[in-house]
Amino acid sequence: MAAFAGIFSEVGAAFATVFSHRNYRLLAVAAFVFSAATAWLLPVFTIPGNTLEFWVSIAPWWSYALLFIFSSLMALLVPMQAFILKERLSAGRAGKGAAMISASFVSTLYSSAACAGCIATLGTFMGAGATLFLVNNRSEFIALGAVLSAVSILTSAKTINSNCSSCRVAGVKNG
Repeated sequence: MAAFAGIFSEVGAAFATVFSHRNYRLLAVAAFVFSAATAWLLPVFTIPGNTLEFWVSIAPWWSYALLFIFSSLMALLVPMQAFILKERLSAGRAGKGAAMISASFVSTLYSSAACAGCIATLGTFMGAGATLFLVNNRSEFIALGAVLSAVSILTSAKTINSNCSSCRVAGVKNG
């Protein structure tokens, strides 16, 4: 239990640092709105004959929960990564953050899919075999995206709090 308390205090301290700035709070709101809107509107606009009313009527209850969870993770992760990039611009760190944000965003898209046809439409650029693989393993990809997002938030928090010897943010003092 003490390990979880340490993790929560680490993340909480990073949130306090990042979200003490108004611009990062606004960025969090924008990231949440963008993520949620994209997850719901992309299938509406990419599937011929689909409407928002129809989409909402066929969406299962769990897709709303997943949409909220992943949009919230994006709303936390994007400002943290922006803070890190602003404090210490590094191509390697920028790529790592972008990869984690991308994983969370892709998981958000999969959480919005109520049917296999919708996922297939979103994944047409990958071909039939890859699309069938993704459809059959959707739950695993959603779980992987959640884990990657959580790990990214934790590692971003360690970076912000200067508790990572290899990736300290120079402008932030520890403690």
